[in-house]
Amino acid sequence: MKTILYIDNDLITVKNGKKIEYIELKDGIYINGVILDFDYFVSILKINRNIIKHPKIIFNTNKVVIKRFPIPYLKRNQVNEIFKSEIKDVDNNKEYLIDFITFKGHKDTMAVGIGVETEVIENLVAAFANAKIKISSINTLVDSTINYVNNNKSIFSDTFVINYLLTGAMVSVLFHGNEFIISNQFRMFSTVDSDSITEIGSKLAIVNQFNETLKEKSISNSYYFNFKKSIIINLETTFKNNNLRVKNLCDISYKNNKIDFKKVYQANRDKNNKLVKYSDAILISLLIIAICLFGCANFYNYYNGLVEEKNSLNSFVNDPENVEKYEMIDKVNSDYKMYVNENLLLEKNLEILNDEISVELVKYFYSSGLDINTKEFSYDDSIKSIWIELSAGNEKVIDKYLVYLKQNEDIRSIDYTGFEEDDGRYNFGITVIVKGDIINVEETE
Repeated sequence: MKTILYIDNDLITVKNGKKIEYIELKDGIYINGVILDFDYFVSILKINRNIIKHPKIIFNTNKVVIKRFPIPYLKRNQVNEIFKSEIKDVDNNKEYLIDFITFKGHKDTMAVGIGVETEVIENLVAAFANAKIKISSINTLVDSTINYVNNNKSIFSDTFVINYLLTGAMVSVLFHGNEFIISNQFRMFSTVDSDSITEIGSKLAIVNQFNETLKEKSISNSYYFNFKKSIIINLETTFKNNNLRVKNLCDISYKNNKIDFKKVYQANRDKNNKLVKYSDAILISLLIIAICLFGCANFYNYYNGLVEEKNSLNSFVNDPENVEKYEMIDKVNSDYKMYVNENLLLEKNLEILNDEISVELVKYFYSSGLDINTKEFSYDDSIKSIWIELSAGNEKVIDKYLVYLKQNEDIRSIDYTGFEEDDGRYNFGITVIVKGDIINVEETE
């Protein structure tokens, strides 16, 4: 059973099934998604490791950029590029991990792009790794809310707002008929215990004013998560015309969330590692070639030019479009190793069978030009038969190989026992009965 973990500034809410437990945090340890005291945060996780099992993490942060835009007939990588340019307009000095949710809007297909500062996710992943707790997924409060609404359309209708009361803040998310419009994070000056209805009402008034500027339907429902029952009762009295609903905060951890910042972070890290690896290999190769070509005497003059070339090469190597080319090189190396192994096996079989079967026949088994790998090769002298275990790319390749063998005049008969598919390859075995006149005899003078 996976644990649902909601991290707030001074409290971690842990949900295992229907059981909910709370872990208190000291002031100043964790604020708005940023871990300020890493060692203390890790120690808290270690102490409570017995109740935190493969957690799905939901957290709120102001280190986030959220954009809503239409995407008619665009591919995923094109949407990513649009959102990247949107983020640069907001803050070009920060590095963001980005993902998005798509949904059918009133007129066009819409996307909600969410970008979280890379450092925020990086620190969360590192903290749980240090505590030896494996993370299932990482989501922000806003994308979890959007996913929750999209998966519960029958519950929500018309124009509504979902509100979260957090430590020192209130987050409001506005929807028009299940379509995300905007989210706002308000600073709360009064504490939860003060039951400050006036301040909560003023924040909701701001959301309502914005909604009115869009000339859409008025807000008909407000939903309140993580609010004390006493606050809800007062809100119902204050806003008599609103249909108020109360749900537990952890209810938003709905399955099948299309966004997962853990996966985005891992993909970004693996991509960077691969680029660095190829970049280092190419740069080292260029340095060695430079030394060999120009010699130590000319190295100093060449080095100045090499620095400029290195910068240009770094830009080329770090271009994501070139990753596919580098991976192709890896595949060629792999195919070459397979070719070498096939030839080593051929030589081994020739050495074993050279005293019994003609070299030409053994080589014939390897010369079909088809996608065939030989796994085992043995000879039974009593019945003049050869047992071969092979693997093929597909069933048609097996049929072509059997036809190929039957064309050899030195083969009397072939017994094919069928195939078994394993990890994309078709494994099969054949027994080949050879004619008596192809048995090698010792040559005499």
